[in-house]
Amino acid sequence: MRRKTQNHTRKEAFMQAALRQDIYSVNEHTLIDPNWRSQRSYSRKEFMDKLAKRLGKHYGMDDIRNAQ
Repeated sequence: MRRKTQNHTRKEAFMQAALRQDIYSVNEHTLIDPNWRSQRSYSRKEFMDKLAKRLGKHYGMDDIRNAQ
């Protein structure tokens, strides 16, 4: 049982050391662009058409809706 405790303590030490490093610092930024209203918007139908065509290209087709 002592071995598990030592491993657990060692893991905690590594985690604490990792958290103190600068490479793990969080860069805060907004998730939604403040100027989102000025960006082009699509209707649901336009979006689904673009999505189906893009997904189809991924699988080597013109449009995923043509898959059988």
